Amino acid sequence: MTHFVPNQFFIHYTTDFRFWNMANAMMGSLNFQHLIDDYQVEIVIFGHIHKRLQPIKIRATTYYNAAVGYHNRRHNEWQTDTFLSEWEKQLKMFELF
Repeated sequence: MTHFVPNQFFIHYTTDFRFWNMANAMMGSLNFQHLIDDYQVEIVIFGHIHKRLQPIKIRATTYYNAAVGYHNRRHNEWQTDTFLSEWEKQLKMFELF
């Protein structure tokens, strides 16, 4: 589990909006991505990006984004009215043992 983006698949690159490219430097590390791949980590839970994404499997790893999405004047990905209800909808249960 990490706050930072664990795979560059999730990083948005652009040629027309420099802010995103500057922000990408703070998203995560390719070294972390290589560790996940090398050790064939089964599940990674992460945040940092605000988009709400469905789980996706890349190589041996299923990635879960725990973000609740944007809720502001320009972007609203919420389906309910409160942060708590959106957070509850994003919760996942994993059996570790």
